Amino acid sequence: MENKIKLVIIERSKDATTLLQRRMKDSSVIELTASFIYHPSFLEEVASFKTDIILLNINLPCDITAFIKDLKKKTPAKIILSCEFIQPDLIFNCLIAGASGYVEKYATQTTLENGIKDCFENLSFLPLNIITLFYEQYVKHETNEIRKKIFSLLSGGFHLKEVVYETGLTEREIKQHIFLSVHR
Repeated sequence: MENKIKLVIIERSKDATTLLQRRMKDSSVIELTASFIYHPSFLEEVASFKTDIILLNINLPCDITAFIKDLKKKTPAKIILSCEFIQPDLIFNCLIAGASGYVEKYATQTTLENGIKDCFENLSFLPLNIITLFYEQYVKHETNEIRKKIFSLLSGGFHLKEVVYETGLTEREIKQHIFLSVHR
């Protein structure tokens, strides 16, 4: 990749920050531009970095949805949630607040890179429980029939490859429809 994706990390502890820094250090896709340990008054400093993606711990000691909304006002960077385990309701609320996706914090370097790269390219794939929440809350009323079908199949337990077969779309197109549904 010619131009690396610029990344800022916001974590709640030095250990977590160090772990993610090590994982990103040798990346051919991502350039780590800064990392922060959360403090309520550092929003302006984070916004001053010209970054593409902010990797944000979902369990910061604050109202995370309000923090995401404030961050979105200060920077055009996409926000990816970093989670130790899947918390569907919290992830769902953060996505509604403006986050672009999420990755599991302790995933392999390749999985982290792919999640960040997909988000950067406006692609998204969410786990079944979050897909189901979106389907129940929003997509049932979606006017775009293809998006409605994608979410209906996924929330019904179909795997991505099965949705590809059923819709005739590529995996990339399906992920883009998911992203567009979540971020309309």
